[in-house]
Amino acid sequence: MNEEQICRQYGEILRKCCIFEGIPESEYAELLEYLRAEVRHFGENESILKIGDTKIPSGIVLSGRAEQLFYSGFVQADETQIGEGDIFGTALVCSEPHESTVKIRTVTECDILFLDMSVFFGQSYPCGSQMRIAANMMRLLACQNIFLDTKLRIYSQRTLRNKVLAYLYSMPSENGIVKLPFNQTKLAQFLGVNRSALSRELGRMVDEGIIKTDGKTIEIIKKAAP
Repeated sequence: MNEEQICRQYGEILRKCCIFEGIPESEYAELLEYLRAEVRHFGENESILKIGDTKIPSGIVLSGRAEQLFYSGFVQADETQIGEGDIFGTALVCSEPHESTVKIRTVTECDILFLDMSVFFGQSYPCGSQMRIAANMMRLLACQNIFLDTKLRIYSQRTLRNKVLAYLYSMPSENGIVKLPFNQTKLAQFLGVNRSALSRELGRMVDEGIIKTDGKTIEIIKKAAP
């Protein structure tokens, strides 16, 4: 599949991807050629990247869903879902040494657009769109850094309740209502706590009038400092 075919088939997905923000669609094909774009198909539960891999890809999910897994020793410590239009691997590509510390695998069948971001290192950018995509990549890395800082602040809380509150206050809300991006099991995994303990603590917070819960929606009733 050449660059023009990628643009025709997946143009709508590329428009959703943050690194193409502010770039005219008419320049997508040229950029894809510059980034040595390649589309590959993966089956369900297939590895895209393994821990210890030295050839680190940066890719955009064109169809399907994948997940990025982090481990502490041999125990899975965190998980990030990657859906259509999401990009992965940028931080790993920019880091030294080039050895993967995470695992990425498909959840469903996926089409992945691989991009060679290493072309940005050690050379000037001959056109405005290439400068813009590099700037978008820097902004993405900054957002990821803020996200990791937030997770560190959550993990540093001494009590489970404070971890929950720190997480809720970090999430976008409307009139105190937070919509969780995942279920309670995934939330426990994100917070690094036991799922049953989390369920009990949420129940106590409801009983004490601190929050109200309705499925994946939590309403903060009473503000409390984490």
